[in-house]
Amino acid sequence: MQICFVDEANLSFNKNLEFFIFGGIVVDEKEIGSLARDVFQIKKYFGIPDSRPVKWPNVSWKGASALEPSLHAKIKNEFLNLINDSDLKIIICLSPHLFSHKYKTVGTEIKFVIDSTKQTRSQIFALELCLQKFHLLLEEEEDFGMVIADDFGNLHTQMKDHCLALFPKGTTFSSLERIVYPVVQLENEYSPLTQLNDVVLGAIGYSFDAINFLPRLKNNFWNKDKVILNRGITIYPMHPKSPSLAEDIYQLRSKFNLLLNA
Repeated sequence: MQICFVDEANLSFNKNLEFFIFGGIVVDEKEIGSLARDVFQIKKYFGIPDSRPVKWPNVSWKGASALEPSLHAKIKNEFLNLINDSDLKIIICLSPHLFSHKYKTVGTEIKFVIDSTKQTRSQIFALELCLQKFHLLLEEEEDFGMVIADDFGNLHTQMKDHCLALFPKGTTFSSLERIVYPVVQLENEYSPLTQLNDVVLGAIGYSFDAINFLPRLKNNFWNKDKVILNRGITIYPMHPKSPSLAEDIYQLRSKFNLLLNA
Protein backbone atom coordinates (compact mmCIF):
# COMPACT_ATOMS: atom_id res chain seq x y z
CA MET A 1 0.00 0.00 0.00
CA GLN A 2 1.21 3.51 -0.86
CA ILE A 3 -0.09 6.73 0.70
CA CYS A 4 -0.05 9.95 -1.32
CA PHE A 5 -0.19 13.24 0.60
CA VAL A 6 -1.40 16.19 -1.47
CA ASP A 7 -1.56 19.92 -0.84
CA GLU A 8 -1.32 23.16 -2.77
CA ALA A 9 1.35 25.85 -2.87
CA ASN A 10 2.06 29.12 -4.66
CA LEU A 11 -1.65 29.93 -4.85
CA SER A 12 -1.25 33.69 -5.27
CA PHE A 13 0.44 35.23 -8.28
CA ASN A 14 4.22 35.06 -8.07
CA LYS A 15 6.22 36.80 -10.79
CA ASN A 16 9.10 34.32 -10.31
CA LEU A 17 6.88 31.25 -10.64
CA GLU A 18 3.61 32.09 -12.38
CA PHE A 19 2.22 28.60 -11.74
CA PHE A 20 0.09 27.02 -9.04
CA ILE A 21 1.64 23.86 -7.48
CA PHE A 22 -0.41 20.85 -6.42
CA GLY A 23 0.71 17.41 -5.27
CA GLY A 24 3.14 15.99 -2.80
CA ILE A 25 4.84 12.93 -1.42
CA VAL A 26 4.12 9.22 -1.93
CA VAL A 27 5.12 7.02 1.01
CA ASP A 28 5.11 3.23 1.23
CA GLU A 29 3.21 1.72 4.17
CA LYS A 30 6.47 0.17 5.41
CA GLU A 31 7.99 3.62 5.90
CA ILE A 32 5.05 5.79 6.88
CA GLY A 33 5.13 5.00 10.61
CA SER A 34 8.86 5.59 11.01
CA LEU A 35 8.70 8.88 9.10
CA ALA A 36 5.82 10.11 11.28
CA ARG A 37 7.74 9.19 14.43
CA ASP A 38 10.84 10.95 13.10
CA VAL A 39 8.84 14.15 12.53
CA PHE A 40 7.68 14.07 16.16
CA GLN A 41 11.24 13.32 17.32
CA ILE A 42 12.59 16.37 15.48
CA LYS A 43 9.93 18.55 17.08
CA LYS A 44 10.76 17.17 20.50
CA TYR A 45 14.48 17.80 20.01
CA PHE A 46 13.82 21.46 19.17
CA GLY A 47 11.20 21.90 21.91
CA ILE A 48 8.19 22.16 19.59
CA PRO A 49 4.86 20.67 20.79
CA ASP A 50 3.59 17.70 18.78
CA SER A 51 0.37 19.60 18.09
CA ARG A 52 2.10 22.65 16.60
CA PRO A 53 2.34 22.24 12.83
CA VAL A 54 5.62 23.03 11.13
CA LYS A 55 5.01 24.55 7.71
CA TRP A 56 7.26 26.15 5.12
CA PRO A 57 6.18 29.71 6.02
CA ASN A 58 7.03 30.71 9.57
CA VAL A 59 3.67 31.75 11.00
CA SER A 60 2.09 32.30 14.40
CA TRP A 61 -0.11 29.53 15.81
CA LYS A 62 -3.02 29.71 18.26
CA GLY A 63 -1.79 32.90 19.88
CA ALA A 64 1.84 31.76 20.00
CA SER A 65 4.28 33.88 18.02
CA ALA A 66 6.14 32.64 14.97
CA LEU A 67 9.19 30.50 15.66
CA GLU A 68 12.58 32.13 15.95
CA PRO A 69 13.74 32.25 12.28
CA SER A 70 16.99 30.31 12.72
CA LEU A 71 15.14 27.61 14.70
CA HIS A 72 12.48 27.36 12.01
CA ALA A 73 15.19 27.01 9.35
CA LYS A 74 16.91 24.23 11.32
CA ILE A 75 13.67 22.25 11.68
CA LYS A 76 12.94 22.54 7.95
CA ASN A 77 16.48 21.41 7.19
CA GLU A 78 15.98 18.33 9.36
CA PHE A 79 12.71 17.62 7.55
CA LEU A 80 14.54 17.81 4.22
CA ASN A 81 17.21 15.43 5.58
CA LEU A 82 14.42 12.99 6.46
CA ILE A 83 13.18 13.15 2.89
CA ASN A 84 16.66 12.64 1.45
CA ASP A 85 17.19 9.55 3.60
CA SER A 86 13.82 8.03 2.72
CA ASP A 87 12.44 6.18 -0.28
CA LEU A 88 9.45 8.50 -0.65
CA LYS A 89 8.63 9.87 -4.08
CA ILE A 90 7.45 13.34 -5.08
CA ILE A 91 4.70 13.97 -7.63
CA ILE A 92 3.67 17.56 -8.38
CA CYS A 93 1.52 19.18 -11.06
CA LEU A 94 1.71 22.84 -12.06
CA SER A 95 -0.87 24.98 -13.84
CA PRO A 96 -0.62 28.65 -14.84
CA HIS A 97 -1.92 31.35 -12.49
CA LEU A 98 -3.72 32.57 -15.59
CA PHE A 99 -6.16 29.67 -15.09
CA SER A 100 -7.06 30.69 -11.52
CA HIS A 101 -6.72 34.49 -11.55
CA LYS A 102 -8.39 37.49 -13.14
CA TYR A 103 -7.59 41.17 -13.57
CA LYS A 104 -9.49 43.42 -11.18
CA THR A 105 -9.52 47.19 -10.70
CA VAL A 106 -8.68 48.12 -7.11
CA GLY A 107 -8.86 51.89 -6.67
CA THR A 108 -6.58 53.29 -9.34
CA GLU A 109 -4.69 50.01 -9.83
CA ILE A 110 -5.33 46.94 -11.93
CA LYS A 111 -4.39 43.82 -9.96
CA PHE A 112 -4.12 40.14 -10.89
CA VAL A 113 -6.11 38.36 -8.18
CA ILE A 114 -7.58 34.92 -7.48
CA ASP A 115 -11.01 34.30 -8.97
CA SER A 116 -12.93 31.77 -6.84
CA THR A 117 -14.71 30.09 -9.76
CA LYS A 118 -11.54 29.76 -11.82
CA GLN A 119 -9.60 28.66 -8.72
CA THR A 120 -12.08 25.84 -8.06
CA ARG A 121 -11.87 24.63 -11.66
CA SER A 122 -8.06 24.83 -11.64
CA GLN A 123 -7.73 22.99 -8.34
CA ILE A 124 -10.13 20.23 -9.40
CA PHE A 125 -8.12 19.66 -12.56
CA ALA A 126 -4.83 19.68 -10.61
CA LEU A 127 -6.22 17.13 -8.16
CA GLU A 128 -7.42 14.85 -10.95
CA LEU A 129 -4.11 15.11 -12.80
CA CYS A 130 -2.18 14.31 -9.62
CA LEU A 131 -4.43 11.32 -8.89
CA GLN A 132 -3.88 10.03 -12.42
CA LYS A 133 -0.10 10.27 -11.99
CA PHE A 134 -0.33 8.47 -8.65
CA HIS A 135 -2.51 5.79 -10.22
CA LEU A 136 0.07 5.29 -12.98
CA LEU A 137 2.77 4.85 -10.33
CA LEU A 138 0.59 2.25 -8.58
CA GLU A 139 0.00 0.41 -11.86
CA GLU A 140 3.72 0.27 -12.60
CA GLU A 141 4.50 -1.01 -9.10
CA GLU A 142 1.47 -3.33 -9.05
CA ASP A 143 0.34 -1.81 -5.77
CA PHE A 144 -2.68 -0.04 -4.28
CA GLY A 145 -2.93 3.31 -2.56
CA MET A 146 -4.85 5.97 -0.68
CA VAL A 147 -4.73 9.76 -0.83
CA ILE A 148 -4.65 12.16 2.13
CA ALA A 149 -5.20 15.86 1.41
CA ASP A 150 -4.59 18.85 3.63
CA ASP A 151 -7.79 20.75 4.29
CA PHE A 152 -8.85 22.61 1.13
CA GLY A 153 -9.49 25.89 2.97
CA ASN A 154 -12.01 28.17 1.27
CA LEU A 155 -12.70 25.41 -1.29
CA HIS A 156 -13.41 22.81 1.39
CA THR A 157 -17.01 22.07 0.43
CA GLN A 158 -16.52 22.00 -3.34
CA MET A 159 -13.37 19.87 -3.15
CA LYS A 160 -14.83 17.51 -0.54
CA ASP A 161 -17.83 16.83 -2.76
CA HIS A 162 -15.64 16.36 -5.82
CA CYS A 163 -13.32 13.96 -4.00
CA LEU A 164 -16.29 11.83 -3.02
CA ALA A 165 -17.65 11.89 -6.58
CA LEU A 166 -14.35 10.51 -7.93
CA PHE A 167 -14.72 7.28 -5.98
CA PRO A 168 -15.11 4.60 -7.19
CA LYS A 169 -15.78 5.82 -10.76
CA GLY A 170 -12.51 7.69 -11.31
CA THR A 171 -12.22 10.43 -13.92
CA THR A 172 -12.98 10.53 -17.62
CA PHE A 173 -9.26 9.92 -18.21
CA SER A 174 -8.51 7.22 -15.61
CA SER A 175 -10.45 4.62 -13.63
CA LEU A 176 -8.25 5.22 -10.56
CA GLU A 177 -9.13 1.65 -9.62
CA ARG A 178 -5.90 1.22 -7.66
CA ILE A 179 -6.84 4.14 -5.39
CA VAL A 180 -8.97 2.17 -2.96
CA TYR A 181 -10.73 4.86 -0.90
CA PRO A 182 -12.12 8.39 -1.35
CA VAL A 183 -9.61 11.20 -0.79
CA VAL A 184 -9.35 11.87 2.96
CA GLN A 185 -8.94 15.44 4.22
CA LEU A 186 -6.90 16.03 7.39
CA GLU A 187 -5.86 19.27 9.07
CA ASN A 188 -2.08 19.52 9.08
CA GLU A 189 -1.98 19.79 12.89
CA TYR A 190 -3.02 16.14 13.07
CA SER A 191 -0.94 14.77 10.22
CA PRO A 192 2.86 14.87 10.62
CA LEU A 193 3.47 13.77 7.03
CA THR A 194 1.19 16.51 5.75
CA GLN A 195 3.61 18.90 7.46
CA LEU A 196 6.55 17.14 5.84
CA ASN A 197 4.75 17.53 2.53
CA ASP A 198 4.18 21.24 3.16
CA VAL A 199 7.94 21.70 3.55
CA VAL A 200 8.55 19.80 0.28
CA LEU A 201 6.13 22.00 -1.69
CA GLY A 202 7.43 25.15 -0.01
CA ALA A 203 11.02 24.24 -0.87
CA ILE A 204 10.06 23.65 -4.51
CA GLY A 205 8.34 27.03 -4.80
CA TYR A 206 11.11 28.82 -2.90
CA SER A 207 13.69 27.42 -5.33
CA PHE A 208 12.35 29.89 -7.90
CA ASP A 209 12.53 32.86 -5.52
CA ALA A 210 15.79 32.57 -3.64
CA ILE A 211 17.59 29.40 -2.49
CA ASN A 212 17.55 26.41 -4.83
CA PHE A 213 16.51 23.26 -2.96
CA LEU A 214 15.73 21.18 -6.04
CA PRO A 215 19.11 19.35 -6.18
CA ARG A 216 18.40 18.10 -2.64
CA LEU A 217 15.01 16.79 -3.73
CA LYS A 218 16.06 15.52 -7.16
CA ASN A 219 16.49 11.87 -6.20
CA ASN A 220 13.05 11.78 -4.56
CA PHE A 221 11.10 12.92 -7.62
CA TRP A 222 9.26 10.07 -9.32
CA ASN A 223 11.17 9.45 -12.53
CA LYS A 224 11.83 7.01 -15.33
CA ASP A 225 15.47 6.50 -16.31
CA LYS A 226 16.29 9.70 -14.37
CA VAL A 227 13.78 11.75 -16.41
CA ILE A 228 11.55 13.71 -14.02
CA LEU A 229 9.50 16.00 -16.27
CA ASN A 230 6.10 14.48 -17.11
CA ARG A 231 6.62 12.05 -14.24
CA GLY A 232 7.39 13.63 -10.85
CA ILE A 233 6.82 17.06 -12.39
CA THR A 234 3.95 17.67 -14.81
CA ILE A 235 3.29 21.12 -16.24
CA TYR A 236 -0.20 21.79 -17.59
CA PRO A 237 -1.44 22.30 -20.28
CA MET A 238 0.56 19.71 -22.21
CA HIS A 239 -0.39 21.27 -25.56
CA PRO A 240 -1.06 25.00 -25.04
CA LYS A 241 -2.85 26.81 -27.84
CA SER A 242 -1.62 30.26 -26.89
CA PRO A 243 1.91 31.04 -28.17
CA SER A 244 2.66 33.15 -25.08
CA LEU A 245 1.57 30.35 -22.75
CA ALA A 246 3.56 27.82 -24.76
CA GLU A 247 6.62 30.03 -24.30
CA ASP A 248 5.96 30.34 -20.54
CA ILE A 249 5.76 26.55 -20.23
CA TYR A 250 8.90 26.07 -22.30
CA GLN A 251 10.76 28.53 -20.07
CA LEU A 252 9.47 26.82 -16.92
CA ARG A 253 10.54 23.36 -18.14
CA SER A 254 13.97 24.76 -19.00
CA LYS A 255 14.29 26.41 -15.60
CA PHE A 256 13.28 23.22 -13.81
CA ASN A 257 16.01 21.34 -15.67
CA LEU A 258 18.58 23.99 -14.82
CA LEU A 259 17.64 24.10 -11.13
CA LEU A 260 17.46 20.31 -10.78
CA ASN A 261 20.95 19.94 -12.22
CA ALA A 262 22.58 22.98 -10.58
